[in-house]
Amino acid sequence: MARDGLMPSAFARVDTDGNLRFGALTSGIGMICLASFLPFHYFNDLISGGMLVAYSMTNCCVVMLRCESPATRPHLLLRLLFAFNILSFIMGLVFKLGSLTLNIVSAVILLGVFVYMRWQCPLSNNWGGSVLRQEQSNPDSISYFATPLVPYLPCLGMFVNNYLIAQLDGWGLFLLFLYIGIAASLYGGAFFWCNQEDHSIGWKNATAYEEIPDAVVVANGESQCPEDQEAMTEKNHLGESNGILS
Repeated sequence: MARDGLMPSAFARVDTDGNLRFGALTSGIGMICLASFLPFHYFNDLISGGMLVAYSMTNCCVVMLRCESPATRPHLLLRLLFAFNILSFIMGLVFKLGSLTLNIVSAVILLGVFVYMRWQCPLSNNWGGSVLRQEQSNPDSISYFATPLVPYLPCLGMFVNNYLIAQLDGWGLFLLFLYIGIAASLYGGAFFWCNQEDHSIGWKNATAYEEIPDAVVVANGESQCPEDQEAMTEKNHLGESNGILS
């Protein structure tokens, strides 16, 4: 993520052995401080809720890469996904309250948002949809796994995840929203607005392999950074020298 410009470049530093020492020390010290001074039961719901949020974001990414917003409303898919997640969470809260009428109303609204999204945002003809616009790719010549039943299966996953988040107690929900708010504020304010690095490197690398500045795509589809290539070349030369001596 740091090499793609999504995190500060310091987290991409490696030592002579190829280890991410700075990132490991930073995250390790932070986790040690939290585990040493705060009771674990405060983080039980927070960890569970954080994992569910991450799974919901993954499902959103699948829909965004496979579906397409209308040309006249390019941000419609993103807004409908946001509304679907919020309504799923609200439906979970309403179910916990036990009101049958509110359950039916929230279920009808949620189903209406999904049907509208399916109608207005069909599957894209190009991999990546309105996010990547990788029109030069040929799906028939690329072997990759395609999630089945899009957007039905990802939306079902988002609904289940948000429903489970809503079942957390009040303290767990407070910690979860507090963590999301602080993380979003620090990440967006301190990094994106103050850092002048290019944050679109990852998208450029995904749409055009030949534009990757710090990696080389090899024949089997894997990429090697220049340091790995130098190490491999040195290893090959050493093997040839040993062969000559023997």
